[in-house]
Amino acid sequence: MDTSCERSTAVRSEQIKLLYTNSSFAFTAIVLNALILVFIEWGVVSHTALLAWLFYILALTLVRVVSVRGFYRLSPSTLEINRWGTLFLVGTAFSGVGWGAAGIWLFPDNSIVHQVFVVFVLAGMTAGAVATLSSMMAAFLSFAIPALLPVTVRFLAQGGALSTAMGWMVALYMILMVFIAWKLHETILMSLHLRLENREMIASLTAGKAQMEKLNTELTAEVAERTRSAEALRQSQEQLQETLVQLRALAAHLQSIREEERTRIAREVHDELGQALTGLQLGLSWLAGRLTPEQRQVQEKVKALSALVDTTAQAVRRISTELRPSVLDDLGLIAALEWLASAFTSNTGIRCEFVSDFEAVELNPTTGTAIFRIAQETLTNVIRHAEATTVAITLKKMGPALVLIVQDNGKGIDENKISVPRSLGLLGMREHARMCGGDVSFSGHPGRGTTVTLQIPLSPPA
Repeated sequence: MDTSCERSTAVRSEQIKLLYTNSSFAFTAIVLNALILVFIEWGVVSHTALLAWLFYILALTLVRVVSVRGFYRLSPSTLEINRWGTLFLVGTAFSGVGWGAAGIWLFPDNSIVHQVFVVFVLAGMTAGAVATLSSMMAAFLSFAIPALLPVTVRFLAQGGALSTAMGWMVALYMILMVFIAWKLHETILMSLHLRLENREMIASLTAGKAQMEKLNTELTAEVAERTRSAEALRQSQEQLQETLVQLRALAAHLQSIREEERTRIAREVHDELGQALTGLQLGLSWLAGRLTPEQRQVQEKVKALSALVDTTAQAVRRISTELRPSVLDDLGLIAALEWLASAFTSNTGIRCEFVSDFEAVELNPTTGTAIFRIAQETLTNVIRHAEATTVAITLKKMGPALVLIVQDNGKGIDENKISVPRSLGLLGMREHARMCGGDVSFSGHPGRGTTVTLQIPLSPPA
């Protein structure tokens, strides 16, 4: 009970820290968008209303900047941070009210172009809020609903087919943004929980190791005094081995759960968000088909919203692929490694070639996932450390074993770092290999690149 409460408190603390971390980008976007909106609306809206609204936004943003500086200066503890979270929510709500007021005060009755521009700015601010405020749904909702609801009501109250359509489109957009923010919020929460669980597991492993080493030392000292201590030492070693086996089994179980959760989340993000975005795109196409040629500026704004939907759809596909590449489940390991090499080249500009002796290979899901994750982690290390220009991935059969070799032409890994306990990436690859009854080795020479070699028996070890 206490552990669950402490973890929930720690997760909430991390959520609040994420809000403050992302606030600098949000404040910059607020100021820039406010200035642009006032500039565009200057000729069609009362100058007094524009200046009063701008003063409110800038003054509120300045107060929030001072609050953020105070947060970083004081570095509040986990017990004190809830007060800062409440203060941030209040500032976010006032900011949402300010932007919602723009949908009323800065909404020109006689210019549909400027009306659409106001909606475009508010939609952009809400989309930005998805990225900066989704770590805490209360923060996102306190901004998004006050910001979009007034302009939605204004369009619907204005009457007319076009205004009614625009009002419902804004309402649909608001619902979609809330849905996307919720899914991102769940992903962030899961990531935070996994991070805390990993910390606890590492702490437990470290404490267990220290305790066993202490016990082993004491038993070794007793060997010189009493011959019967040899039996006690043997039993202690057996317990240590049993504990190690249990910890490895636990690590394998956690890894399996993590892969299952990543697969589930990837499918939900791809299917549910993909369908929602497709529906929104169809709605925009329907609206665009009913605009007259004279409404060119409105057509351009609808086109811009359509482009925003396309960008969001691409982000959904990218997030889904990063969580769990569908090609691994649908087409198997060979196709997944081919895709991984191609995507690596496209994303980094580093030439990556994949060569395989197999057209297809029959592996159980756990082994296939482990091989893919090791290749993926190796390419991540190439980006971070290797300074390489080419990478070669080879999958072949050597005797009774399946061998994966990833070799780059970078600066080469330092031999001293291979056995460092803090090299969690290398430790993770070793655990992946051990789960499948295999082994992974690392070798490198300064200026001659690094080679990672994974060997896994094609038949399970007896």
